[in-house]
Amino acid sequence: MNQEKIGKFIAKLRKEKKLTQEELAEKLNVNSRTISRWETGNSIPDISMFTNLSKILGVSINDLMSGEIVKKEEYQDKFEENVVEVVSKSKNKKWHKFWLCVYIITMVTIIGFICYIKIPFKQAYDKNKMAVIIKDTSMPHFVYTTTYDGNIKLLIRYNSKKEKLFFIRLESTLYDMREKNVNIDKQDVVDLTRGPSYEYEHFVTFVPDENYKIYYTNVKFSKIVNASEKELEKIIKNSYLMLES
Repeated sequence: MNQEKIGKFIAKLRKEKKLTQEELAEKLNVNSRTISRWETGNSIPDISMFTNLSKILGVSINDLMSGEIVKKEEYQDKFEENVVEVVSKSKNKKWHKFWLCVYIITMVTIIGFICYIKIPFKQAYDKNKMAVIIKDTSMPHFVYTTTYDGNIKLLIRYNSKKEKLFFIRLESTLYDMREKNVNIDKQDVVDLTRGPSYEYEHFVTFVPDENYKIYYTNVKFSKIVNASEKELEKIIKNSYLMLES
């Protein structure tokens, strides 16, 4: 089907019927811009609209699809030609939608898998699966234990009472968040004095008579660093005390 030819044919028939684009649009329950796009050849009517359109313009569907009044001797040939083209376009459209769906599903799967194994999230606190203990009385140090995999982040700062405040959190990917079916006491431990990738570098010295508190928090460390004493109190209220002197 010649899109431009059909458009000019629609415009010619509309004018012969003394209809404006707005009036034809109203009869077909579309807007006038749609009629304009048809007549300029920028688009073509949906196949489902050909019946009503042909009745309004006073021609056969075969004429409309051909973009001209078909001669009687050519009617059958033109009809078959138009039917074959419509079926062909319909199949191509279906295959286009199919491959588009395949592409979208594939991309969503890939992105989801990357998020699953690569993007870390703040692990929620669970007192039954997380703990901090003191190891080695001769050279005491803190050890964090958990039944989850992930990276431990640590921040230390003092409050106005000269208490040393430890803020820790665990960042895990969705893959890491799968709970290990082990007892927390038997899980591998992480020494907080020598643990992996601190958000802020600190060597945690431990003085037995020093006042300290260890909190599990999901508050941003940058916010804790810059917090006033009053803001720090609010942060502490929203954190979980794991150990204190």
